[in-house]
Order: sequence, then structure tokens, then C-alpha cells
Amino acid sequence: MVAEHSLPRRSPVVGAPPRQSSVGQPRPALFSRIAGANAISLLPLGLFLALALFGPMFSSDPNAQDLANRLQPPVFFDGQWNHPLGTDGLGRDILTRIMVAARLSLLVGAIAASVSAMIGVSLGLLAGSRGGWLDTSVTAAVELALSVPTIVIGIVLVSTLGQSLTNLLAILVISGWIGYARVVRLQARNLVRADFITGAVAIGASRARIARVHLLPNVMPQVIVLFCQQVAAVMLWEASLTYLGIGLPIERISLGGMIREGQQHVFDGWWIAFMPGLAIALAVIGFNLLADWLQSERDPAQSANRGRRHVRTTDPTSGLQ
Repeated sequence: MVAEHSLPRRSPVVGAPPRQSSVGQPRPALFSRIAGANAISLLPLGLFLALALFGPMFSSDPNAQDLANRLQPPVFFDGQWNHPLGTDGLGRDILTRIMVAARLSLLVGAIAASVSAMIGVSLGLLAGSRGGWLDTSVTAAVELALSVPTIVIGIVLVSTLGQSLTNLLAILVISGWIGYARVVRLQARNLVRADFITGAVAIGASRARIARVHLLPNVMPQVIVLFCQQVAAVMLWEASLTYLGIGLPIERISLGGMIREGQQHVFDGWWIAFMPGLAIALAVIGFNLLADWLQSERDPAQSANRGRRHVRTTDPTSGLQ
């Protein structure tokens, strides 16, 4: 038998860099990781949030008319500084109306996405953790909801109940919970086979406790990403439905309503429809960039390749069609 000390030792490779252990190496601070390209990519969202949250505090009456300055162009097209983004056909200030409409659009997006998340996450956890007839029922409900387009739901509700903020929220929630339910159900089904769930069952933990303490915290990072994407989708759908006349009532100042009013002045006042559309684009792009950044922070593989194009593996707005 050859003694252990008599075995030849492998010589180190010449020129090979010494291996460095990652243990004990501090992770870069959150601020330093945001301060680079990520902060620049989130500028559209920051600009929209500033207009929506703080703009109405310092603005005048959005319905005030100045007929002497009607159809005034923006300041960068030989306009005046008292109306930086121009005026509409009644002399109302475009910037003031955009700030008021942006706040309403953000409110609709946050409420609809939050209610959709509560419904979808609850159903997804129940279906994924318990299985059986409950899983079959939730899956059937998802398939049924996917078969009905959002525009059809809007037409039916508006024709029977009329236009209102409540009805618009109902339309968006009915179509918005589907994405949460699908993703959470899939993740819950994978998690229930994990060792820590088996251990929790072995020590007598109830199903409710397992769902609340073990499953929910593990699916929340993905839910937050879906929430950001859902807010963007809901805001876009709110503007689209209002533009089509089945969203917010006409007395509400909304981005979709402003675009609809601006189509009457496409040639002599293009900015009336263009500026609200630009505000919607800022919001949608900003929330999607935020969701992409959160996804890359949640997934180390994507975090290592940040800046490269990647394909999204989830479709949170699959119900909004």
C-alpha cells in the first residue's frame, strides 16, 4: 500500500491567478449600485412621479380658460413661458392638465394593481399549495378570464353600469389578477416540494401558516416585479379605454381624454395630443425599467449580465389583452 505522503503533489499552474474567496467580501452598497446607469434609466419614472405627486400642488386651475391664448404652441416652438407646453382649443394650460391627469392615472394604476395583486396572489397560493380540486378550479377560472378580452369587459360594464372611476377599476381588476395567479401558483407548486416545507409539515405547521410564513415571503420578490409591470399596463389601458369612451367620464381630466380632445386639432395644435401621449410613454417606460432592474437584482445571473438584452419569462399582464 502506498503511503499517503509518497503520492506526488500536483504542482501549481504557472501564471495562474490566485483563487480569491468571495466569503467576507462586502456587497456593493445599494446606493452605489443604483447610482450608475440604473439611475439614468429611471429618470423617466422620476420625472413622471414628480409631475404627478408634486405638480398639482403648485399649479393653477386646470379648467381655467384663456381664449386670447388658445392653441398657443409650446415654449420650444415660439410659445410663451406662461404656458410652457402650450394651450388647447379653449386656452387651457396643457402642463397643468397633464399634472392633474398624471396623478389620477397613477392613482388608478396603483389601486387596480394592488387589488389585482391581493386577489391573484391569494388564489395562486391556494391553488399551488393545496392542489386538487382547488387548483383545478383556479386554473379553469384563469383560462376563462383569458378568453375574454379586456375591451369586451369594458364595453359590457360601461353599457350596463355607465362610466365611472369605480367601473373602470372593476374592468382593470377583472383582467389584472390573472398574471399574479399564474406566476404565484407555479412558484408555490415548486416550493411545496422543497425540504423546508416538508420540515414545516413534519413539525405540525398548518397549511395557513405554511402559506403565510414560508410560501408568501418566497414569492413576494416576483410579485413586486409583476406589480411594477402591472402599474404600467394598467395606466396604458386606462388611457386607452378613456380614449375609446369606455373609461373615465368626460368631466374627469385624464391623459386618454386629453388625447381624444387633441385629435380635433391634429394639424393646428398637434401638441394637445402629443404631450399627454409623451407623459404616458414616460410612465410606461419608467415602470418597466424599474421592473427590469428589480428582476436583475432578484436574479444574480441577470444581475451579472445587466445591460444586455434579456427575454422576460413572465407575462404579468396576460389578462390585459
